[in-house]
Amino acid sequence: HIVHVGYKTAMALKSEAANYERYRAELGFSKDETVVAVFGSWGVDSLFHTVGTSLIEQALEMMRDNYRFILSIHPKEYSRYDETIEPLGEYIDSLSYKGFLIRNPEESEIKYLISADVVICDYSSLSVEAMLAGKPVILSEFPKERVWKESIVAKYMSLGSVFSKDSDLGAAVRKILHDAEMAQTVKKLIEGLNPPDGDYEGSVKRATLSLICRER
Repeated sequence: HIVHVGYKTAMALKSEAANYERYRAELGFSKDETVVAVFGSWGVDSLFHTVGTSLIEQALEMMRDNYRFILSIHPKEYSRYDETIEPLGEYIDSLSYKGFLIRNPEESEIKYLISADVVICDYSSLSVEAMLAGKPVILSEFPKERVWKESIVAKYMSLGSVFSKDSDLGAAVRKILHDAEMAQTVKKLIEGLNPPDGDYEGSVKRATLSLICRER
């Protein structure tokens, strides 16, 4: 039995959306630049491991045409967590010398997320946060069997193709930026993620109590 209680950060993300221009100014983006934020989780199936090199090469080309890129990688990618996987944290950090803005994983992701015009990420919960913040989202290729079939991410993945190492990054960004139909679909997808009356903790308690009483 599934009971929706809303999303813990939904209300905060909605209020933060008003800080778009302030955060962009803080991060050094001009008004005429299109900012793409790339958020990767960790592990061999995560974004920077599966499409990282291809994405970076295409991003460098796009940066000649008024695009700016934020790169954010998971803290686990700064140390070895599997003998068969080479962690990519130091590689991503090194890209700052090529003009990428690198988010320190110790920092909150909020201002980086809000300042973006498009968000690229993998299966992680950040993709849902981006949707709640009103950002067009491009998902990277990720094993469907590892995504809960009832999740927002699974439903979003089913709407169309995801970004792979063979995808055209520029075409994908331009398409999602101007896809009004997709924007409306996403609004419907996330409708149930707003906590009732903005009270997340209260909705969790009410749902828990209801389930306990039902079991009895």
